[in-house]
Amino acid sequence: MIYGFNLIDHETGMKVYDDYVGKTRQRGRKRELQHRSDKPWEDLIVGQSHVLWEGICDEDELDDRERQFIRERRPRMNDRDNRWNPDRIDYDEQVRQRHERDDREGRPLWVPLEQRQRDSLLEWDETPPVPRAAVPVRREWKPWQKHLLGWPIGWLVSTVAGWIGLVVKLDFAVWWYPLATAAAALPTLIVIALLAWLMLRSLRSKPKRRKPKRKRR
Repeated sequence: MIYGFNLIDHETGMKVYDDYVGKTRQRGRKRELQHRSDKPWEDLIVGQSHVLWEGICDEDELDDRERQFIRERRPRMNDRDNRWNPDRIDYDEQVRQRHERDDREGRPLWVPLEQRQRDSLLEWDETPPVPRAAVPVRREWKPWQKHLLGWPIGWLVSTVAGWIGLVVKLDFAVWWYPLATAAAALPTLIVIALLAWLMLRSLRSKPKRRKPKRKRR
């Protein structure tokens, strides 16, 4: 596809038709948006880009079509294949005119896209990294820890149920009932204390590395 841009003349403020001619194989307005980011004359664009020619061709034919339209329309903003044009405005003059318009409008001076990208990368590199909060790692229980916890819980539930049964159905005033209950609960408390000690020890201790076994000759 061959396309053109209508621009406002920097000196007179008049509209100039097809003041830039280009080629592309991109669809939609992708190429236009690229020019609005990388060309110093993007602030002079009137409306949108328009199609001058569209068809199926190879790269050589597309280049020939572009040169043909450059010769016919005599755009001033084209550099390549337009050196013969006495009205051509070279890139340095385009930048100078853009800076003049920026000063007149009170805008920051325009810089090329490549320089803007380099500056943004430098700013990103100089930005200190944000420290991340430490996330505690929860260790999974080992099978023997799960079994050791389940036994005292079941034992404790059975002891409490038996103690409640003694209180409800039997005479708790008998002297050996409290002793029997205490004797039944004591092993449970011992097992719970042993489990807590083993868990604390496993959390504090570091995993040991296994030494490689030597092969016997």
